[in-house]
Amino acid sequence: MQNGIVSKISVTLLAITLLGTLACLDDSITGTRELSFSMTIDLTTPTTGQDITVSFDATGTGLSSVAIDFGDGVVETKTYVGPIEVGGQATHAYSSTGVFIVRGEAVANAGVASDEITVTVN
Repeated sequence: MQNGIVSKISVTLLAITLLGTLACLDDSITGTRELSFSMTIDLTTPTTGQDITVSFDATGTGLSSVAIDFGDGVVETKTYVGPIEVGGQATHAYSSTGVFIVRGEAVANAGVASDEITVTVN
C-alpha cells in the first residue's frame, strides 16, 4: 500500500515541477531582459510652487533602484529587490524659477539606463 502512495506522490511532484517549469519560461518571470528606462513629465513649463509629475518605466533583469533627480538638489529614489519591470511616479514643486534638467536613472544587473527632460520654471 505504501508503494502506491509513494508512486502517486512522486508523479504528483513531477507534474507540479513540470508545470512550474513551463510556467516560468516566460522571460517576465525568470528570463533576462535588456535594461531600459524612460520617463515623461506632465508639465515642462510649470510656475514656481506648481507640482509636476514624473512618470517612469524601467525594464531589466535585477532592477535595484530608480532615482529621479529634479535638478535643484532634490532626488527621489525608489529601491526594489530584483523585479524585471517597474513603473511609478514622483511629484515635485520647484521653489525658484529657472531651467532644470530632470534626470531619471534605473540601476540593474546590466548597469545603468537613464533619460533626461528639460523643465523651465516661470
